[in-house]
Amino acid sequence: MGPNSYGGKNSFRASTIVETIIAFGLLAAGFAIFARLMVFGLRGMDQGEDAVRATGLARSELTRLRTEAKQNRWSALLAEDGSVRNVDGYEIALEVFERDIHSPSTAWETPHLGTGDARQLFDSQSCQAQAVVRVRGHGAETVLATLLHRPRLALGSPAIEVDNLPGSLSANGTATLRASLVSDDGDEIPSLFRWTVLPGTGNATIEPSRNGRDAVLRNSIETPFGTTITAPGRCFLRVSTVYFGEEITSPDMAVDLGS
Repeated sequence: MGPNSYGGKNSFRASTIVETIIAFGLLAAGFAIFARLMVFGLRGMDQGEDAVRATGLARSELTRLRTEAKQNRWSALLAEDGSVRNVDGYEIALEVFERDIHSPSTAWETPHLGTGDARQLFDSQSCQAQAVVRVRGHGAETVLATLLHRPRLALGSPAIEVDNLPGSLSANGTATLRASLVSDDGDEIPSLFRWTVLPGTGNATIEPSRNGRDAVLRNSIETPFGTTITAPGRCFLRVSTVYFGEEITSPDMAVDLGS
């Protein structure tokens, strides 16, 4: 075997070793990149799980507050404002505050604001609250908000109270009545009412006020011919309101009519 042949073999072996080293280097680099991607992927999965957990806690808290709004006293719900607690390393902070309520026709009622007859539901004892839940922890943060409704109505007594109801009215006499919807706390809940003289009872007329709360009861009726008549007897009144989709009705109230 000649020198050239021997040198050729050494050259071949050297190139093979270089190629092997390069291959191992590329393989190691590939493994390093793959490992790095795995780390980022696992980290992303952890962050995703943390975000899902934070959102789940926020939703659970909102559900609890909605239940409180329906079943507990309104003041207890508002006492949640500013509270902070920790669950499994997550900080849960709450804001709960009352919001004004307006009738759907607020824009149309503007000319009546100064008269006291505007149908705006802006009583200080509101039955609507804004709840904001902030959950942060483990690198995740979420904020959810909702409107809370409906303090529990008065129990053991009519939820609708009527003031100035007379026991009797003389001929052509009048009485101004006012209805209130009362919560379990004894607070008045802003509402719009419908007044009715029950058919088949005495000849009286009820005239609702545009403010939605007051009504004038009159011991007379107008005939189709434009005349006014009075007649003795007993009429029964009923007042109702719709409270978050549910009709609330007062007991029937009797008034004796004189002639």
